Amino acid sequence: MAVIKYLIPVLMLSVSLGAANLSPVPSSINIHAPATVASPGVVEPEVTGHSSQLYHVMGIVLLAWCGIALYLFILDRRVSRLEGELRTLGKHGDGQR
Repeated sequence: MAVIKYLIPVLMLSVSLGAANLSPVPSSINIHAPATVASPGVVEPEVTGHSSQLYHVMGIVLLAWCGIALYLFILDRRVSRLEGELRTLGKHGDGQR
């Protein structure tokens, strides 16, 4: 279980480092390509493929959220088990408090 405790910060760090390597302007925008007109007065450059970086980041973020959910599920089970043990000790009146 000690591995899970350190897994979430490592995943979050890798996500933040991966997001820092993404350029603000995707290299897939071809400035010399003919522009498409979205609406009158607005000209947008034509974008070619290479959206796989977005899917990689989304996959890592999804993996991080799944890890957080799994950690919370395991933690909830532990707390529930400890609460049950505390209730049974209180009912028996062992006087060990």
